[in-house]
Amino acid sequence: MSTTPFTAADAEVFAAALLDARKPGGKRAATPLRVPETDAEAYMVQDIIRAKLGPTEGWKVGAANASSEPNCAPVLRGGIIDASKGGIPLSIPVPNPTAIETEIAFRMAKPFPASTQAPTADEVFAGIGSAHVAMELCAHRLADGAKAPPRALLADSGMQLGFLIGPVVKDWRKVDTHRQVARAWVDNKVAVEMVAGHTQKDLGALLVWLVGHVVIINRSTIGAVMD
Repeated sequence: MSTTPFTAADAEVFAAALLDARKPGGKRAATPLRVPETDAEAYMVQDIIRAKLGPTEGWKVGAANASSEPNCAPVLRGGIIDASKGGIPLSIPVPNPTAIETEIAFRMAKPFPASTQAPTADEVFAGIGSAHVAMELCAHRLADGAKAPPRALLADSGMQLGFLIGPVVKDWRKVDTHRQVARAWVDNKVAVEMVAGHTQKDLGALLVWLVGHVVIINRSTIGAVMD
């Protein structure tokens, strides 16, 4: 670990490299010499990119396991596509596509505005409008790919490129999110099939953490969430 603090200037250099890689036809960026070493430093880079490419249309949240601190990344302008309206307009620029992931998305029935106090868990759960199956489009914008330092990947929005949001899942509160079947078709054939759940185990805890983080730390309004 470096003994030299990661500065605002370092964040600007890192963000500039990622912004170039996000351009149509952009190439993966060499990992800058100075990289974030804490979540807070990674969020500095995210904030610079968000200011240039926003507004924020939603948030991605995740955690390595049930005991680890969650982290998050904004889903920026044009990054949410409603796949339930028929056809999928590929309006998201796709530099360096890497993978797809099956996700659960929540749309909030009301926004939670910036505040100095986080809403309670009951308030967050009461604010959920609907749940959806979602597909995350992933891309490595760093030349090191998944081998880049963890906080460098977080600075790059957790390799998130955008989300395709499916129709509303009815009675979603009764769904066992710990064991869900996910299938991916390629050319009308099942290419991947697996049964899995979220690594954090408690989606509600992730959601409550995210809303509190966004309204207090980011001083932003939150209205959509992808786990």
